[in-house]
Amino acid sequence: MSATGLSQGESGFTLSPFGVSLGFTVNDINNNFSHNFFTSTGGLTPIDFDAVGRVITLGFSGAITPIGVVPEPETYAMLLSGLGLLGFVARRSRQKIA
Repeated sequence: MSATGLSQGESGFTLSPFGVSLGFTVNDINNNFSHNFFTSTGGLTPIDFDAVGRVITLGFSGAITPIGVVPEPETYAMLLSGLGLLGFVARRSRQKIA
């Protein structure tokens, strides 16, 4: 993740679908002051953008624990499903070779 310095009033900012899902409104993100914008996300999800489309806020849905980041239950379920499907494909490939 990297950021670039910026000094601008917040006007005309927009929310991403993720920002809306978190319950933010345009009133929450306008009429403040921004000091930077993100040039990469580092795996996080944009919450809002300035008037020219630069990412102003990043976030994620999950939990931070002493052992690291735990994704939201839906993401975890998709990850496990994907791993299961991958295992199934690998098993089928081995059966065709034998």
